[in-house]
Amino acid sequence: MPPARPATALAIPTYLLFAKVGLVNTPWAIILPSLVSPFGLYPMRVHAADAVPDSFLEAARIDGAGEARIFFRIALRLRAPGLVTVLLFTLVATWNNYFLPLIMLNDPNRYPITVGLPLGPSRPRTAAPAPAATCSRSS
Repeated sequence: MPPARPATALAIPTYLLFAKVGLVNTPWAIILPSLVSPFGLYPMRVHAADAVPDSFLEAARIDGAGEARIFFRIALRLRAPGLVTVLLFTLVATWNNYFLPLIMLNDPNRYPITVGLPLGPSRPRTAAPAPAATCSRSS
């Protein structure tokens, strides 16, 4: 098995690839690298080995179901908890990612919260806040 590489080591080649395709400074530049992450492969493999009993597959074949129907009607539904778990892990990892959006997005208006908050306001305020209204009592 090849050694694990940190995500930051792949950020520059990913940027160069996306720059050639024209996806830099788009939301797809952040979404696509997360979708092809190999993180979910191992948990899904472990879950798939135990999620669908062989007896379910045999019963479906005896009932005359084809392979596509067995996959979509039985196997995919039994794997839903594992898929949702991997989806949530990927969502949190994408949300917490700081470096990839920082290099992929050039427009500060497109920065996610994780990048925008530490950088502070990118534009100076144009108007001062209005003074609070005062109420005077006349007697």
